[in-house]
Amino acid sequence: MTGVLADHVGLLGALRAVPLAAVAAGAAFIIGKRFYERDLRRLGLLSEVALRNPEPRS
Repeated sequence: MTGVLADHVGLLGALRAVPLAAVAAGAAFIIGKRFYERDLRRLGLLSEVALRNPEPRS
């Protein structure tokens, strides 16, 4: 992807844009984490045992 972008805006411009992809991916993970458990419940994939006895977080 960086190579295609470099062809259009130059290598320096493409390398400046690469960190934006990491920021976008991080935002997607944060949004996904927020809705993941609710979606599992909605689909019936989260067992009641897991809700009563959650694994300890470290």
